[in-house]
Amino acid sequence: MPPEIIKGLKDVYFDTTTSSFIDGQEGKLLYRGYNIHDLAEKSTFEEVVYLLLYGKLPNEQQLEEFDQTMRANRRIPDEVIQVLDLVKASHPMDALRTGISALAAFDPEVKDNSVEATIRKGVRLTAQGPTIVAAHHRLRQGLEPVAPDPSLNHAGNFLKMLFDEVPDKDTTDLLDVDFILHAVGAVPPADLHGRLTDCSAAGFSEAMNVSVHSLIRMAHLAETLMTGGGSLITLSYLGGERVVKNYNVMGPVKAALEATVRYLAHELGPSNIRVNAISAGPVLTRAASGLTGFAGLLDATARVAPLRRNIEADEVGRAALLFASDYTSGITGEVLHVDAGVHIESPVSAAEMNAKPEDS
Repeated sequence: MPPEIIKGLKDVYFDTTTSSFIDGQEGKLLYRGYNIHDLAEKSTFEEVVYLLLYGKLPNEQQLEEFDQTMRANRRIPDEVIQVLDLVKASHPMDALRTGISALAAFDPEVKDNSVEATIRKGVRLTAQGPTIVAAHHRLRQGLEPVAPDPSLNHAGNFLKMLFDEVPDKDTTDLLDVDFILHAVGAVPPADLHGRLTDCSAAGFSEAMNVSVHSLIRMAHLAETLMTGGGSLITLSYLGGERVVKNYNVMGPVKAALEATVRYLAHELGPSNIRVNAISAGPVLTRAASGLTGFAGLLDATARVAPLRRNIEADEVGRAALLFASDYTSGITGEVLHVDAGVHIESPVSAAEMNAKPEDS
């Protein structure tokens, strides 16, 4: 018999893997057998990359050699920057995909598909990916890209390439944590596409663990790092406030997430740690494409929203930067809507969104 192919999101397939393991009921995410929370608290980004590539954590000498290899491979060819300049108006994910494709023309091992060569390619792409992202970001702002700085670690170098300033150690350390914690998300497909009434206990538990309790665990870990205060930000959606067709189990989950924001803000406020959420409008991403009728939701939102359009991913990013900055030092426990204003519309307009024929 042919092997069973397990479907996940739309056009995405998944199965068991030696590199990671998710147990939604227990709230566990493992990388190569290591709990993600232990890695977030005790390991650097470079150590986790080594673990994923080689299957084990590096010793001191291996980490030093790996770190030097990563630093030496950050620069991207000028021709790739020229390509990024040509597509600077595109979505950042599209630019990243284009930049990585362009790198293939300059890869000395492009035709070598051995395991050893593939790992070396993975190292180079991991080192060059942030350079592509930062260069595209600056080109979109009308700024010149900043060359990689081999004297800085991976997180510090990324921040310098973005802002052309050497970051302080606390900011760099926090970015290391962000790089790790933002790598998880899971909802059982059957429960994602089915009615809430039919949602399984296991599926509901997994969705709550991954989407809600993970924020609580993140807050627990961040509290020990943010000794001088800080900002925690999570993403929500209008489906947590009102019924949105096909959002199903994620509606109650997002409602719980927003309640969790308020309670965490209450508890962490005395430590000057702010906790807020961004309720973003629908944005076309790989994950969102797995929702039934998502294309119809985009169309309906653009018709109903006061701004008569959908939002862009970078608009959500700018809102997150605002929450991370001192400009919002007096704001905590809030849910900020970045959705072109669709959340203020009347129930009749909301019904129009839900009445749009499915386009799955």
